[in-house]
Amino acid sequence: VLKGVVGLDVTFGEMMDSVVKLSLPGGASSLLVAPDGMILARTDRARLLLGLGELQPFAYTGPMASPETDPDVLRLDRVADPALRGELLAFLSSDDSLREIPSPEGPLLVAQAEVPATGWRFWLVVRRADLLEEVDELAGLESRLQSELHARERELAYINGLYESAAAHLHDIGNAVTILESSLMDLNKLVKSSEQYPEAFRLIREGGEKGAATLQRFE
Repeated sequence: VLKGVVGLDVTFGEMMDSVVKLSLPGGASSLLVAPDGMILARTDRARLLLGLGELQPFAYTGPMASPETDPDVLRLDRVADPALRGELLAFLSSDDSLREIPSPEGPLLVAQAEVPATGWRFWLVVRRADLLEEVDELAGLESRLQSELHARERELAYINGLYESAAAHLHDIGNAVTILESSLMDLNKLVKSSEQYPEAFRLIREGGEKGAATLQRFE
C-alpha cells in the first residue's frame, strides 16, 4: 500500500509540473480543476484571465479550518466577477468540450477534457481577441510570404527572359558565322580560280574597263 501511495504521489507531482510548465501560444493558459472547483494546478496567466481572487478580505488571524478559507488555495468559486463565476462552474459540470464564455475583459474560449480515473478536468483558456490576434499575425505572415514568392517568381521570369534573349542572339551569331564561313569559302575558291586562270581574269577586267570607257563617251 505504501508503495502504491508513493507511486500516486509521483504521478500527481509530475502532472502538476506538466500543467504549470506548459508553454502555450496566443496568451493561453492551462488549469487542472477538481470536480468541486478547486484549482489543483495552473499557469501564471490563469489567475489574470479568470480574475481569480478571494471573495472576502482574508487575514491570518485564526486557524485555517478548510481549503475554502485558505487564500493560497484557488477555486472557481473565488472568481471575482459573479457572472463569469457562474458560467465557469456551469461549464465545469457540463459535458461540453468547448464553450465561449463572456468575461469583463472580453469573451473567453474555454476547452476541457476529463483526466481518466480522477474526475479532474484539464482546461485550456484563451481570450478570443488574443487568439484572433494570433490568427491575424499568421495571416499577415502568410501574406508576406506570398508577396515574397511572387517577387521571386517575377525575378525568375525576368531571368528566363534574359536567357531566351541571349539564346536567340547566340543563334543569330551562329547563322552569321555560317554565312561568313560560306563567303570565305567562296572567296577562297575565287582566289584559287584567279590563280589558275590569270589570263582569263585579265581579259575580263580589260573588257570591263573598255565597256566603262564606251559608256562615258556616250554620256
